[in-house]
Amino acid sequence: GISPSGTPPPPGTPPRDELVESLQLGRCRVSGRVLRLERLCVRALQAAVLSGPEGAVLLVRRAREIVELFLAVAPTRMPKPMVPHVALMLHNDCRYLSHACLLLALPYFWRLPEGARAEASLVEFAEPLRAAGKAALERAVESQTSSLLATLDRAGPLSSVGEDELAGSLAQRAAAQLARELAALRTTWCDALPASAALPCAARMAEAI
Repeated sequence: GISPSGTPPPPGTPPRDELVESLQLGRCRVSGRVLRLERLCVRALQAAVLSGPEGAVLLVRRAREIVELFLAVAPTRMPKPMVPHVALMLHNDCRYLSHACLLLALPYFWRLPEGARAEASLVEFAEPLRAAGKAALERAVESQTSSLLATLDRAGPLSSVGEDELAGSLAQRAAAQLARELAALRTTWCDALPASAALPCAARMAEAI
């Protein structure tokens, strides 16, 4: 399609509905690492515009390789056992970089030598990055839900509460611990994730317990 300005979008740009959804990043925390990667891509594209045909192709490839390296390495660096906060940051980093890949090349695309344009678009990385982010978020939800259920299990059989003093004490301690963990979700989840991601995750965890 043609943009409102009359300029054709770079090859590989998603259909309009997908593009609009992808652009809705939302406010979230991201790591300094992904911001540095974005700056490196921008600098490579800026330098490509000022270079001759061969140099422009090499610099555009460097920008692509930066994204490819992140996509290949970042999901494998998850700690074991799972640390939900690390997974949430990976989710956000993936979404942020996916969003950036749709836009980074646009200011430079039509200023590049023709031979470099074929490789200048980064939009093909947007969907794999979103998928990697979703996978990290799913692992975080599963890990956090397991932790909440383990706390609930420490309450023991609830059928004995009211009849057994020890059972009542265990249930009270477990309930207090569960309340603290649920309150902590606001900091570790709601304050870190975009609201569009945080609210469904919180609902899923609440339903599980």
